[in-house]
Amino acid sequence: MFRHLGLALLALFGFAGSAAAQVDINVEKLLAALTQGAEATLLTPATNGMVQVTSFVPPRRYAHAEAAELVEAARRKLADAGIARPSGDQLAAALVELLPGGAPVQLRTEVVFAAALPQLIAAPAR
Repeated sequence: MFRHLGLALLALFGFAGSAAAQVDINVEKLLAALTQGAEATLLTPATNGMVQVTSFVPPRRYAHAEAAELVEAARRKLADAGIARPSGDQLAAALVELLPGGAPVQLRTEVVFAAALPQLIAAPAR
């Protein structure tokens, strides 16, 4: 849990000025969540001090190669639609559409003040 919190804070404060770096961090989070079968929490900082927080739980664990293929397919799908630097919400939605079989996956998206982010991530999933 502390690793996720640390990555989230690093993403928010260390790379908030770089959209490309934010996409890369969200991709890393997706890969980790898919291979571990754990909740993915993606962050998209806004310039007004707010952060879009998108999360979902994958239906199962995926092998690293399969997870990488799924994430890359989602990135290509968004790039083909003209979205070169997707938000966490866009990236998660594209990925969820590509997940093979299984139960439907519910995306949760909230917009919160950046100051509330550590409490939000530390809170148990609802």
